[in-house]
Amino acid sequence: MNISPRFTEFGMTGAFFWISQIIFFGLAYNQGLVDLIPQWVMVWDGYQAMLPNVLQESAGSLLTVFGVIGIFITGLMLDLMGSYFALSELTIFNRHLERNQSWLNDLTDQCPENIKHDYRTLRDLFDTDFIVSPKKVWERIGMADECKHIQTFLFSFIHVFSSMSEMLVDNMHLWRTSRAISTTLLILAIEVIYLNFSGDLSDWKYIAANLALFGLSAFITLRSYSRLCFTLFSLACTTQEKQSQA
Repeated sequence: MNISPRFTEFGMTGAFFWISQIIFFGLAYNQGLVDLIPQWVMVWDGYQAMLPNVLQESAGSLLTVFGVIGIFITGLMLDLMGSYFALSELTIFNRHLERNQSWLNDLTDQCPENIKHDYRTLRDLFDTDFIVSPKKVWERIGMADECKHIQTFLFSFIHVFSSMSEMLVDNMHLWRTSRAISTTLLILAIEVIYLNFSGDLSDWKYIAANLALFGLSAFITLRSYSRLCFTLFSLACTTQEKQSQA
């Protein structure tokens, strides 16, 4: 794993999360935050007094370091939380799988039995309709591991036999970043509902804000994942064709 791009992602998504929080609380509790400033000053003075004398002069630097670490940890947590559109992503992946059956059948026939079994399970049993019954939803959840196995296999196939894997890595980074941003937007939507006590939650403005945040988060995540899948299957198809001609 290339550490530098991953930490850059964590920094960007963590910073986006805290900037959005500052904006939200600034808009929702502007006067309340101003009234808390004297208490913040007292907490800061107490924090400095607790430090050893040798560290008191660098208290500001220590706080900056803690803040930077907090931003990166926030970005990491957002990445680990993953996407709350996982079921939709499974459907998108299997729709791409369905469109590429002609060459995937040949490719997987040359693979170990576990890859062939996972691919055939998805090909024959996964229902790619977006609107399905609860039973079908449960069946999709049960096939999540097969989707991960096939996706990992395609990544490995491209990485070993193709010189264009960097393009795929860029799309993977973009997808992970979009998932973290979508999770931030979901948290904001929840905060709009449960933390803004200054207004009537039935007001159309709150309803519109939540619908907009949820719709934007869905668009960001699913659009970037669809782009990732298109790149993944296109590169895998090209690589398979080159291998068959070699």
